[in-house]
Amino acid sequence: MSFNAAERGGRRREGGDDRAVVQAVILPDRMRRQQERWRINDSIHTLEDSMHWLIKCRSKPNTDALREATIDAHRNFLDGYPEVTWYSGPLFTDDNRNAIGSLRLIEFPHRAAALAYINADPYTKTGIFAAITVERWKPALDVRQRDYARKAGTMQFVIHCRDKLDGGALRAPLRDAHLEYLEDHRDIIVARGPLLDDDGVKTIGSVLILDVANKAAAEAFWADEPFNKAGVYDWTMERWRFGHV
Repeated sequence: MSFNAAERGGRRREGGDDRAVVQAVILPDRMRRQQERWRINDSIHTLEDSMHWLIKCRSKPNTDALREATIDAHRNFLDGYPEVTWYSGPLFTDDNRNAIGSLRLIEFPHRAAALAYINADPYTKTGIFAAITVERWKPALDVRQRDYARKAGTMQFVIHCRDKLDGGALRAPLRDAHLEYLEDHRDIIVARGPLLDDDGVKTIGSVLILDVANKAAAEAFWADEPFNKAGVYDWTMERWRFGHV
């Protein structure tokens, strides 16, 4: 699900589900952040099985100065969610010079809580993001950013995939080859897992974070991945790096 940042303050509910964007209450920042943490954390701890979400934000052009001015408030905000954050970091241009957005893999009990979280981020509130995508994600590896053994001299890339219309039919006969390929390359995979519809029933895509020597290595890995070779996905590959968690 994608939406323009200008529309994040509210959206009509569809079919009675919880896809409405939750507008942050205007309170003093310190009080609002604490209340939001209490509300979301209480929701998480009342559920045996939480849901996981990909949150991908695309920055507006020429927002580097605004980002720098807001970075301390942004990091303070992130410090409020250590127990639910799997991965969090900025997206960059391939030369690693300019931030173009962010990607987070995070745990919340429902879409509304994930939207409340990203709407309350100071980066969102100051208008840095042009668009925000929220999709349900299922982690395939039980490793979080704090536990991942980082390597020296490597680069990270995120591959964000959405199934084509015939992706489901193409996927089924290649599943074993796909899983075997990922296992054979586990030394370069930081995180991976399918993207799901909000009901958690249908696979609609995938996300992988790679830790490799350079982009050529990421592209070589991806060129031979069975689902990609068969044309299951429309996809993007972007530079990412470990951020503040």
